[in-house]
Amino acid sequence: MLPPGKHYVNSPIPFRVNFTDASGNDYDPEVVTLRIMDPCGVETTYVYATDDEVTRTDSGNYVGTIRPDRGGRWFRRWQAETDDVIEIVDEGEFVVQFSVFEDPDWTWDYSVGRWL
Repeated sequence: MLPPGKHYVNSPIPFRVNFTDASGNDYDPEVVTLRIMDPCGVETTYVYATDDEVTRTDSGNYVGTIRPDRGGRWFRRWQAETDDVIEIVDEGEFVVQFSVFEDPDWTWDYSVGRWL
């Protein structure tokens, strides 16, 4: 998990992944997918060679860069698909700091110590 409070709304966040075979050699799956879920549960899928957000840097190495549009807890998952078999390669979460400039509908509730 990436450290909380270090990511800001509309700032780019890169996620790196490395795909290796059973022998530990880098390989490029047929389909590379980065799935992102925002704090409201809305999922967006980015696919290498289809979406500009996912790029290949070297054999087996990919970077997905997103710009979160709101503060809160987000989730990400890298998937590899080869011969119609989907493999979950990496999954995690990250926190985007709330901003009164970017999230005007959110208010801090001091009685419970959280954003509403």
